[in-house]
Formats: sequence, C-alpha cells, structure tokens
Amino acid sequence: MLGGRNGPPIFDGEAYTHSSRTLLDLRTSLMIRLGFSSQLAPPPPGMVLLLNDFLIDAQKQMYKRYSPLRNLLWWPITVVADERLYDIPSISTGALTDIAFTTGPPDTVTRLTGSFLVDGFLKGMIFTVSDSANNALATYTIATAAALTLTLIASDTVVPESAGASTTLTTVNYQSLDSRRVEEVWVLDSTIWSPMTEGINTNRFNETGSAFPQNYEFRNYLEIWPIPDKAYTIYVKGHFGLLPFADDADITTIDDELVFLMALAGLKLHYGQADAGTYFRQGEVYLGKLVKEKHGNRRYIPNSNEDLVAIPEPTTTFVRG
Repeated sequence: MLGGRNGPPIFDGEAYTHSSRTLLDLRTSLMIRLGFSSQLAPPPPGMVLLLNDFLIDAQKQMYKRYSPLRNLLWWPITVVADERLYDIPSISTGALTDIAFTTGPPDTVTRLTGSFLVDGFLKGMIFTVSDSANNALATYTIATAAALTLTLIASDTVVPESAGASTTLTTVNYQSLDSRRVEEVWVLDSTIWSPMTEGINTNRFNETGSAFPQNYEFRNYLEIWPIPDKAYTIYVKGHFGLLPFADDADITTIDDELVFLMALAGLKLHYGQADAGTYFRQGEVYLGKLVKEKHGNRRYIPNSNEDLVAIPEPTTTFVRG
C-alpha cells in the first residue's frame, strides 16, 4: 500500500478482482444448463452468437444497474499553470524510459519505477505500445498484473527489448474514466489535499488572472476554475467501464456468477423452459448479497432524514482585467 501520511491510499500489491470466467467457459456452462451438453462440439448453428449476446447483455445490464458492481480508481491528472482544460484521463503509463520486454514463456513487460496497478492496468486488459524501439504499434493482452510486471497471455509474443527507449503503454477497446460516475475530486498542492466543488458558475468567466483551482466540470473534457497559478495534481475518484468481452478468451469485469445467472435466466425464458423464474430469483438473491457486502457495517434508518449543512464555496481574490 503506497501513500503518505495523508491523501488517498494507492494500492501497490496484487489488485483485488471479482471472480471471473472467460466468455468460452460461461458459454459452455450455459449450454450444459440449457440441455445441450451433447452438442458442445460443435454447437448448433447460431448458438454461439446467441449465447454470447445474452452474456454480453447480462454484464452490461448488471454493470449499469448497481454501482457496487463498478470498479473504482483514483485517476491522477497533472495540471499546469495557466491551462484550465484537460483530457479525461485514460489508462496509460505515460512516456517511460524504464520499460523492458522479455520473452518467456510467459512473455512479460516490466518497469523499474512506479506501478502498473496504480496506473490502472488489470488482468484482461488489452494495451498497445507506442514509441518503443522493437515493439511499437504492437498489441498485447494482460494475463496477470503486478506493480512492476505485466504477464501476457500465452499467445502473445514480444520482441526482446531492454529499458532505455521512451515507451508508452495505453489500453485499447476499453472505456477509461466514466465522467458520469465521478464520486469526488481533490487537488494536491505539495502535501496539502483540498476538495474541489463540482460546477463552474459562468458569472465568474469575467475574472482574469490565476489562482488555486477550486471548481471542476466534466463534459467531453475536464475544466477547472480558477485557471491554475502553478502545477498541481488533481485526483479524481471515479469508475471505469467494462473490459473487452467479445472473444472467447475475454473475461468478465464484474462477478462472473452474476453474469451467468442473469444470462441463464434470460435464455431459459427464450427457450420456454419452465425453470426460468427460478434462475431470475437466484440472480436477484445473488445480486442482493453482493450489494449487501458492499455496504459493510454501515446502517440506514428507513424514513429518516438528516439535516444537511451547506458548505460555503471557497473564495479566492482575482485580478480583473
């Protein structure tokens, strides 16, 4: 666990992941439960596409339905003096000169400093390489992720390369920070953490000069206000989207058992099997347990209201033009 005496903790060990299975494994289990075990090789025409579609849809529906099923990261954004607009952060190492590629098996990509986990790289992600001496434009899939090592799937082969060249790894076919699912935003000034307030009052656009940034808005970019007077780091606590889930080797992003039960229930109904309702209930019960675990020891009193105290917006002195 990395982190100083204050600020958000940054995990620097083996990342927690939900129980997951590949698309192929889930499809095989579905065929067995639906009564097609004798036709596993090969499946009836069109069945692979049908079962894949139900599985993909089940994961999307469950991901959107309940926020506890979404994964959280702290997304760092480096801001510079006199610039108020920034790209929404993606999962990338940035340009590094300590990236090395080593043949196995399995093949690996390593670094000497920082952390792939802190950057947000996880099992199942696909990433591309840019500006590398021997592996530029190559695309690889992560089998396991650790702080200093990405182990690739067996079918991926790197060209051996020592550290030295400026190299960047960036995820592809993958939704990074979901700006609609941001929980909180903080700005770090040296060792001092300060919360930022969502919303920028357009009446303040006549103010000129620069100061400590206090407000933010997400659209197709991130805007901060006031215009920063120096370099800061903004940390966004937000959710990221689903891993690729279309090829047989792709794994589920959320709990695989929930995806399986919801897809199975839908398929049972599709085929007119009488126990469809049983699996819908199992899926709802399982989902309820996952949500309950997310609540931990927190307790809620029904039909009660708490008085909320408004926090005044911090003020800064500006020089008007």
